[in-house]
Amino acid sequence: MSKTVFQAKQFSVTFFHKVFRVVAGYGELEEQALQTIKFYTIDLTKIRGRGNLRCPKCRIEISPDDRTEVAYTILEPVMKGESLEKVILQCNSCGSQIHLTGFHLLHGLR
Repeated sequence: MSKTVFQAKQFSVTFFHKVFRVVAGYGELEEQALQTIKFYTIDLTKIRGRGNLRCPKCRIEISPDDRTEVAYTILEPVMKGESLEKVILQCNSCGSQIHLTGFHLLHGLR
């Protein structure tokens, strides 16, 4: 198995979750604790191997051959015109969002 080497850029967003509860016929807004979601960007042109990578936060392996969505979920493919610009994944282990970029090389293969 080849070792995958990559650099991930990290940024985070902090927000409040608000939960609506009905208490004795009245609506009550309850604020939960702050939750931080980590966002990482990985440029696929900078990794070695067959496309396997690890979540930058929890290190779980993410493989393009895994179709079960046990380790990750594809949230959104982002298109620019008719070209794939990036794919946004969510790690099912830690909840981090991973933005995969570097698909511009595919445009030259057409």
